[in-house]
Amino acid sequence: MVGPVPHTAQRPIWLCRECQEPWPCEPARLELQMQFRNGKASLAAYMAGYLTDAIGDMIKLLPDPNPAPDSQALFDRFIAWTNPSLHPDGGDR
Repeated sequence: MVGPVPHTAQRPIWLCRECQEPWPCEPARLELQMQFRNGKASLAAYMAGYLTDAIGDMIKLLPDPNPAPDSQALFDRFIAWTNPSLHPDGGDR
């Protein structure tokens, strides 16, 4: 019997392998918060690496880089959730 698929990124499209939501999906975020519960800055730095990888993959996949991927949406998706104070509205989402 095969267990559940972990909520990991399917590259280069950056969808969750389990739920097909944009990664990091809510279950992935919860798992990452648990893993980094004692280090918000470490989690943000870890996710910044994924953001860099995702931007590189998106640029390779786009037939025309104009318009470029939405940088604010990517920041929100990969980094802002790690610490609500990083979001421009102060985390009131």
